[in-house]
Amino acid sequence: SAQSASASATTQSNPDTTAPTVSITSPSAGQISGAITVSASAVDPTVAGQVTSGLAGVQFKLDGSNLGLEDTAFPYSVSLDTTTLTNGSHSITATARDNAGNQASSAAVAVTVYNLANATRYPRKFALTSLEALSTIPANQVTTAFVLSGTTVLETQSNLAADVSGNYTVSFLAADPQMVDIRVSASGYLSRKFTSIDTTVNSALVMAVPMLLAGDFNSDNTINSLDYSLINTHWLENYPAADINRDGLVNTLDYAVMKNNYNKSGE
Repeated sequence: SAQSASASATTQSNPDTTAPTVSITSPSAGQISGAITVSASAVDPTVAGQVTSGLAGVQFKLDGSNLGLEDTAFPYSVSLDTTTLTNGSHSITATARDNAGNQASSAAVAVTVYNLANATRYPRKFALTSLEALSTIPANQVTTAFVLSGTTVLETQSNLAADVSGNYTVSFLAADPQMVDIRVSASGYLSRKFTSIDTTVNSALVMAVPMLLAGDFNSDNTINSLDYSLINTHWLENYPAADINRDGLVNTLDYAVMKNNYNKSGE
C-alpha cells in the first residue's frame, strides 16, 4: 500500500547512524579480588528524525581482549574470576553494539587485582640493638623467630645467625596471611614482638629489636623462680647458662639483673 511504501522510504532515508552509549557500572576503579561481576549500562539513543534500531549487545573486554561472549540481554554483565589473573594493574572496558551496527566503547576502568594466594611473600630483616648486661652483641649470637597469626604460631625459624651486617632474616610461606606478627627470641632473654608486618611488601627497612631483657634461662618467656633456682644451684660457678653478664662466674651481678626483671614476661 501507499502507507507501507511511505514507511519503508522513511526507514531507508533515516537510518540509525548514532552509536550507543555505554559505561561500566561495576567494578569501580581500585582493588579487586576473587570472583566478581563486571556490569555495564548501555542505551541506544533516540535521535529526532532518525530510526532507533535498538541495542544488540555489549561485549566486555579485559586488557583489550574479549571477556566472555557478547551479552545480548539486559542487564549486561559477565563473571570474572580474578584468581586466574596476575596480581597488578588491569583495564576493563565495554563495547556496545546496536542493531544497525553502530558501536561505542566505554571509558576504561583501571583496577588492581590483588589475590593473596598469588602474592609474592618477601623476607624481612631485623637486628638486635642490645642484650641486657652485655656491652656488645656477640658475633655468634643466634636467635629464634616465630611467625604469628594472632596467638597461632605459623612457623618457628630457629638458630638464625646474623649476616655480615649483623642482620637476621625471617622468611614467609606462600600460605601465610598478608599480615603477621614476628616474635624474636634469644636464649636466656625475654622475647620482643613486631606487629602488623605485611608479608607482601618488599621492604629494605631493617627492623630494630629493642633491648632483650635477661634472665629467662628455661625459655618459657617469663622470669620466675624456675630461673632463680638455676642461679642458686650454680652460685659462684662458671656456668654459662646462668651467667648473664658472661664474666665467667654466676654471682651477685647476675642476681641483680634477675631481681630487677623478676616476674616480667616477654611480648
